[in-house]
Amino acid sequence: MSVYTELNLACELKQDTRTPKINTLRYLLGEAVELNGLDEESRSRFEGWSGFLICSSYYFPGGALSRLYFDDITESYHLVVRMNHKNGPGINSSFLPWLAILSQTQGYVGYIRSELEECPRLVYFLNGKAVEITIQETSRSEL
Repeated sequence: MSVYTELNLACELKQDTRTPKINTLRYLLGEAVELNGLDEESRSRFEGWSGFLICSSYYFPGGALSRLYFDDITESYHLVVRMNHKNGPGINSSFLPWLAILSQTQGYVGYIRSELEECPRLVYFLNGKAVEITIQETSRSEL
């Protein structure tokens, strides 16, 4: 069964992130990047995923708003992702573990939500690993 999955996250990349990894993110954002501009590991993992981080459907409200930019103050790249995709398990098994290694940001970075789930799963990057925490609603209060 095909399932829609939404991903929202933001992180700062390590200052020493190499150009082939930045090119991979550009490729995943749908930019015109030659596959030979990617390192072998990224190419084999993400070939055919061009534009993955800008995928959007009508299942979740709003559209994709993903971008990669260089910040002159931190002298590093920052990635912001808001996207959703049918057959989203690749987000967990391929993309997030790969990104966690590049991330300077530690701790909470965002959330994943499936059309089959009431509550989102929180995404943390801890020591180069991607970790998800399932949350359950315990109480509800009006804001």
